[in-house]
Amino acid sequence: MLFPMIAREGAASAEKVHATGLVGGDVEARVRFHLRELTTMSEASPASPTPRERWLVPLLLCGLFIYAMGQTLLFAVLGPIVREIGLPEIAMGLTISCSAIAFTIATSIWGRASDRIGRMPPILIGLAGYAVITVAFAGVLEMGMAGWLAPSVVLVLMIVVRMTLTATAGGLQPASTAFMADRTTAANRAGGVALIGAAFGLGSVFGPVFGGLLSRIGLLAPLYISAVMALTIVAAVWWMWRGQTPAPKRDAPPALKLTDPRLLPFMVLIGAIFTVFAVIQQTTAFYVQDMLGLDAAETASSAGLVIGAMALAQFAAQSVVARLSGVPVRIYVQLGVWLMLAGLIVASLAADLIMLAASYLLLGAGQGLSQPGLMAAGSLAVSPEEQGSAAGRMTSGIGTGFILGPLIGTGLYTWSHSAPLAFAVIFMGIIAVSVLIAPRLRRVQAGR
Repeated sequence: MLFPMIAREGAASAEKVHATGLVGGDVEARVRFHLRELTTMSEASPASPTPRERWLVPLLLCGLFIYAMGQTLLFAVLGPIVREIGLPEIAMGLTISCSAIAFTIATSIWGRASDRIGRMPPILIGLAGYAVITVAFAGVLEMGMAGWLAPSVVLVLMIVVRMTLTATAGGLQPASTAFMADRTTAANRAGGVALIGAAFGLGSVFGPVFGGLLSRIGLLAPLYISAVMALTIVAAVWWMWRGQTPAPKRDAPPALKLTDPRLLPFMVLIGAIFTVFAVIQQTTAFYVQDMLGLDAAETASSAGLVIGAMALAQFAAQSVVARLSGVPVRIYVQLGVWLMLAGLIVASLAADLIMLAASYLLLGAGQGLSQPGLMAAGSLAVSPEEQGSAAGRMTSGIGTGFILGPLIGTGLYTWSHSAPLAFAVIFMGIIAVSVLIAPRLRRVQAGR
């Protein structure tokens, strides 16, 4: 149901005209936008899309699905692998945080580039880069587990390779988000953004399950297979896209400042939410292994179950948002944050794997509502010409969360196994209160 629905969204080029009148910008900006529509048919969906164009968006979503699957299966297996190599827990947090720095810088650059050269080049480069560099990362881990490299050397290579991967793939989310913003009105912007999120969410559901099952063959087998799948999608997307007229290069709008008052409140909120999310995500495998006394393969399977439950709820929530129209985005954000807080409280009380998985369902549902709500709020705050740049800035807020969260989470876990959850509950409580009183968020509504 998801792919046909978004294909219909992509075919509705008339909606982009309505979006221009609803999303900020002066008369001159609107005229420039409509003129650009006449000369960039490869970026817009024509009134009568060709068979190739009908397949392009579903294939793109398949690529996002595979990328997300690869990320979440990594979180399920990397914890026990790090321990197998002989590295401390903080090594995993350091690797993810350093790669998040590269991701945060790259998303803004790629987002602005997509406003100038089109949405598809950053997407294709991101997927191809993910596939190739994932194989290199798996090779580093393979050598570390075999004892061919000293643990310290493995750690340095892990950081360098992951930073290269996230910098290369950093254009996927902002370019995809801007791609959908081009094809939706202000009234259904949250739904359009949620469709991109739903593709990520569905991949996140399958990732831990996929990783858990294949880890019984070999801990690194899931990484190699996901890389092959990504390359297959790259070839298919390129084949469908290659016949279209390339979007002419155009001058990008002025770069959005990090302190742009239109986006800053939403960037801070999404960064804070993802800091908490990363704290929990990066310590789940360690927590499950120590709570149940499991070996590496059993940990990957059990942690995959818990993370998979969270991703399933995230996907379900984003699918609901994608089907709704006209709901104020602040409702998604406020409800999502409070659901996350409830999930964290239940997780802190969990005594077994089933209760922990149930708490992660609440956590995932909350994240699945709050993320598209905030991304849509950022999109609605800027003009049509700034969609790629805004998506890059908002995605960099997510990256900031993944810079801070893994270091905070693994650092606290080294001190006390319960400390990451305690931190998450307190910090999310502060966020939950702030979203109820934030004046900027209260003014943002769908269709305005």
